[in-house]
Amino acid sequence: MWKLAYGLALGLSLIGGVASAERIKPNEGRRVEAHGVCRMVTNTGDSAIMVPTNNAAEWSVGQFAFLNNHHSNLELAACTCPADERNYAQTQIIPALTRSAVTQDAKFIAGVYTGGSKHELQIHTASAPGKPYTLSQALKLPDGNLGGVVAMAFSDDGQYLKVVMNDARHRTYKKNGTSWALHHQGDIRGSAYASGIPQGRGHMSINKDGTVVAFEAPDRKMHILNAPHSGDWRIQAEIDTRGAPGFDRHVSTLHPYGPTPPTLNGAGDTLMWYYTVLHYGAHVQAAAVYTKASDGTWSLARYFAPWQFTAEDGENIYRDRLNAAWYWYEMSGDGKTIVVSTRRGGTYGFYDKPHTGNQRWRSKSSIRVYRKSGPDFNLVSRFARDGVDDYNRYPQQCCVVRGVSYDGKYIWESRNPSGNSLQVNRRQFWSIEGTQHKPLKPGLLYAPGPANVGWIEDLQAPVQKGLVAEGEVAVITDRSGNTVVFGVNSCAP
Repeated sequence: MWKLAYGLALGLSLIGGVASAERIKPNEGRRVEAHGVCRMVTNTGDSAIMVPTNNAAEWSVGQFAFLNNHHSNLELAACTCPADERNYAQTQIIPALTRSAVTQDAKFIAGVYTGGSKHELQIHTASAPGKPYTLSQALKLPDGNLGGVVAMAFSDDGQYLKVVMNDARHRTYKKNGTSWALHHQGDIRGSAYASGIPQGRGHMSINKDGTVVAFEAPDRKMHILNAPHSGDWRIQAEIDTRGAPGFDRHVSTLHPYGPTPPTLNGAGDTLMWYYTVLHYGAHVQAAAVYTKASDGTWSLARYFAPWQFTAEDGENIYRDRLNAAWYWYEMSGDGKTIVVSTRRGGTYGFYDKPHTGNQRWRSKSSIRVYRKSGPDFNLVSRFARDGVDDYNRYPQQCCVVRGVSYDGKYIWESRNPSGNSLQVNRRQFWSIEGTQHKPLKPGLLYAPGPANVGWIEDLQAPVQKGLVAEGEVAVITDRSGNTVVFGVNSCAP
């Protein structure tokens, strides 16, 4: 939120005699959307004011526009709905667009279009969060599978699009007004790079200004690279994922439960990823958080593991009773919030006592919110997926937290309510500000997709930092190679 100095108490008069204007009372906030530009305008003064919206020149375009001049007694912020007024829906499917990325303001989605005779890098543009995306640009890519694109991500400031190619080269695209153009092509250099392109389905993370990128390569190392906008990328650090606490060296990183997408914070000095550990005979997921010191070295700052969660809950798991467990981790873009989704399953009584012959299945599910406090993260909230505090409920839920907003105030999850692993077709958005948690409307959202979207495949194709615009828009690529958009489609109490 930024201040504008606004010195006139205008009452019912119009600014400059404008015929169209928004009247805002003292201490009132109003969503003002005109000519494709939206702002939340709050009047902090003692008198009502009128905000001109007659045309773009008066509202947002040019040196004399209202938004481009300073005013006192006004506060402006990005156009977002309060949590209680949001209503989410699956708003759009962009066919045949994969390897997608989205800007933090939700204005641009980029991806490889696979529906034509030759693949191309497409840019789709929305006028505001929640508005439909339309194709605005198609940029040429080399011949070959997916145009040679392995991964892409926007810088958090929305000025650069970084693309990793399968020939150990990179491309940087730069925004110029509302269009994008190729800014630079270069090599990715480093003695251990070899064929070190990102693993899986194009998982790469990027910092706020786009000068640092991170991904896992086939050598089982997390590669952190300096990524100047003009010049070759060079290895800054390599972290062996097999050295993380409890790592199961017998599980390949190509396994669905192996190390998966890293998340790099905006400052480029905190990196989190999750990986496989062996816990009571079951392959489950842990997460490692590495931070960068002032001397440029990276070191383990914290890890999250299933045995920590059971200890926090005051429980005891017996090895012969635990049949399956799933743990998924997401970190906010500012690096201050980590959200863990857990589901532990086994025969009845697996938390209570050794095996007694009763084979009845039972599971426990919860979402856990950790906030950074000093160098560590502390548990501040734990709740069930229906929003109440009884986290022992939902015996057959299989779901994951898919994204956290940049400021850590909103999350969204994918859910399979029947426990059947064949399809994920439910989504849920939450407000998690402070220590409070609240499910947002409409609650459990049925989001139909291709029938063959299994939950493992769904999880293997995330869009990095895919919950954007202060939690108003979420983006995912499905197994069929489409980009699916969820978001706030209405804002009302």
